[in-house]
Amino acid sequence: MKRSLRLLTLAAAGILITATAPFGHAAPQSPVGDWDFVLGGKQRGVAFISFNSDSTITGGEIIVPVKPRTPRTPTADPRNPEGLTTRPTDTPTTTSTAGSSATNSNFIGASVIGGFWTFDSNGRVIGNLSQVYQDLASTTTVTTNGTNTVIVVVLKTNGVAFRGVVTPGVRMTFNAYTRFGTVTYKGVPKVDLADLDGDYTAETKRDGLLAFEFFTLAQDPSTFNAYNITGGLGGSYNFNGLALISRQKQMALYTITDEATPRFSTYVGSFDSTTRRGTLKGANNNPSYGMTYKVF
Repeated sequence: MKRSLRLLTLAAAGILITATAPFGHAAPQSPVGDWDFVLGGKQRGVAFISFNSDSTITGGEIIVPVKPRTPRTPTADPRNPEGLTTRPTDTPTTTSTAGSSATNSNFIGASVIGGFWTFDSNGRVIGNLSQVYQDLASTTTVTTNGTNTVIVVVLKTNGVAFRGVVTPGVRMTFNAYTRFGTVTYKGVPKVDLADLDGDYTAETKRDGLLAFEFFTLAQDPSTFNAYNITGGLGGSYNFNGLALISRQKQMALYTITDEATPRFSTYVGSFDSTTRRGTLKGANNNPSYGMTYKVF
């Protein structure tokens, strides 16, 4: 809110009058445009999001889950080793734990983004994001049709509210309030980067052992800075997926293998588009967390 004093000069009367201007808010700053975001906080990743002039939101992101915190077990009181909170003769209060497992849930993979945006009374950008994702706790159906194996990925939809600020054409930052905790989106206007098509190698670990993966990045013709991962070869499996490369020197990868029980993996980290090298960290649906993925 800005207060200002206006000096109104009444020349005809030769009188100078000082008056207080009405209270008011600064005009909201428009977020309309295509944005390149990196994610931090309770989830990490890269997102390309368009804030459209009709107040809708479209885009996509690759999410790398952060390992959930394990609830601490209270230290036993030597005077009450069983941890009773009531007298033994009392009837203990029963507390339902239905749905409590959601606090340790997480999701993985490439998410399609939808939603809408508007302004709050303070001129900040607010709205809802709708994310379609692969939950680590969900199942994947694999069926065989003749000689073809069909992988059916079970998807879920997650809706989150967000609030943030924008400097048009410069930067945009908002917090998304998810059931995993607050996720911060830090964005700059999206620009088309140099074509990074080509063959890549990744050094990683699989089931605790050194492993190399080989794949090709082919730019998605409909979305600059997004690449299809094709021809992926591991030690005993093939894979494909998607990569998003941010101008903020970050790369995010999502892969899915063709194994009988498909393995989903996501990674995010620093990437130099000049040397085409990066060091990423991620997780898979085992679930395993903190895996290193060195791309070159």
